[in-house]
Amino acid sequence: MIIRGMQCWHLSALLACGLAMVVVAADDSVRPDLVSKSKTTMNGNDNARLEGYLHGESKYNILPVPAPLNRELASTFVARELPAALDPDTAGKLARLAIYHDLRDTAEGFARLLRLGESTAHDAGRTVAAIAALAWIGDAPQAAAARQHYAGLLRRDDVEELRETLLAAAHALGPAEGSAGLQQAITASVSTLRLRISELRPPNQAGVVDNLETRIDRLEEFSAREIKALDRANGVRRELLAETNAATQIAGLVALYLEDHPQGTRRLSEWAAFRLVRLPDRAKVGAVFIEAAASHARVEPSRQKELDLTRARALRAAEFFEVSLSAEARAWLAARPDEGADLLALRPDWQYPPPHSH
Repeated sequence: MIIRGMQCWHLSALLACGLAMVVVAADDSVRPDLVSKSKTTMNGNDNARLEGYLHGESKYNILPVPAPLNRELASTFVARELPAALDPDTAGKLARLAIYHDLRDTAEGFARLLRLGESTAHDAGRTVAAIAALAWIGDAPQAAAARQHYAGLLRRDDVEELRETLLAAAHALGPAEGSAGLQQAITASVSTLRLRISELRPPNQAGVVDNLETRIDRLEEFSAREIKALDRANGVRRELLAETNAATQIAGLVALYLEDHPQGTRRLSEWAAFRLVRLPDRAKVGAVFIEAAASHARVEPSRQKELDLTRARALRAAEFFEVSLSAEARAWLAARPDEGADLLALRPDWQYPPPHSH
């Protein structure tokens, strides 16, 4: 296995990173309708944690999804906040919360958010949050509506401006959608720019031509880098979802989550986490994380920081899946700072910042 460097990322990068934290697909091929078995022990301030998560300034703070969490309270909170979630960041946080805790009873709220449409390019980020949520928690008609809305986004005139947002939506819809529609939209944008160049009359238009050629270069680079990465990610997901051996599938998902996989990426790490929380045998998942932690519990000075980060991440995930850690592992983990970036972690006492603090 190739150990990938662990990355901490801010939730404020949700849209720029493909609304990442929500832009990972449920994949129609495997959609277990399972109620999450996460602990629901209330810390006495679940409402405050939810408010802090949603309304706290995320530009300078990592805001992990609250866990454990009372799911009924979480559903009520999401349903109440969705009508006002008009900006991409707020919509993305609510989608992430709903996906993480499998709040299927909030799907209609995201469907209504989707139906608002987009009067500006900025609004498309909100739409992608709704698409991602419906890909995970929507029923078949709602998921179909999400795919149809994505197809409409691909026909917009500002595809060039929206390319990162559209990429996020493509990752959200996953292998069932694929990359063909996005590639076709990018190719059409390049063709439009080339046509504009052909219509210009030199020599006084040299600056305009240079600008158009630069835009073409960016689109072609996007196609070569990002769309190919999308194809690779879809291939990995397709292969894992087709795996019939449960133990092999769990091992693959754990490796992806830990970015301890030859083709691991941040997007695939989050997709794997959301798949793992939906598996019925939590004990088996936790046991594999314990094994992964043990495999990284070694001294290797040139890579010690990387090994320790992965081991800590695996131990937090094992606790998330209700595995009791040994006294030695618990003491080791307690000495490691928790930056809040691990998705699979229980943080009942996480201190969320007050709204708009820095």
